[in-house]
Amino acid sequence: MSLSIALPNGFTNVTTAGTAVPLLALTDLNQRVKGAATLLLTARQNKSTANTGDVYVGSRAAQSQVLAPGQALAIEILAGEELTLADIFLDAANNGDGVSYLIKRS
Repeated sequence: MSLSIALPNGFTNVTTAGTAVPLLALTDLNQRVKGAATLLLTARQNKSTANTGDVYVGSRAAQSQVLAPGQALAIEILAGEELTLADIFLDAANNGDGVSYLIKRS
């Protein structure tokens, strides 16, 4: 099985720690990922943009997955399912920390 990379790909920062932000603020049809695909979120560890603390991933109500700098989270979207990127929220322990994201289609 081969995977191809499809847009959107990029990064999202949390401006103010303690205030959750959507992975993507736009909610148009281009921000929906239809399965089969994988959304990979990685807490940044690049020297110039490294996180200084943990990033929290979840819904608007609760950020339940904790990512330390360099850790990744893969979210599988099964065939027939759809995920709106604006429904995934991030928070961070420190201002300016965030994640990079990549979508792989199968």
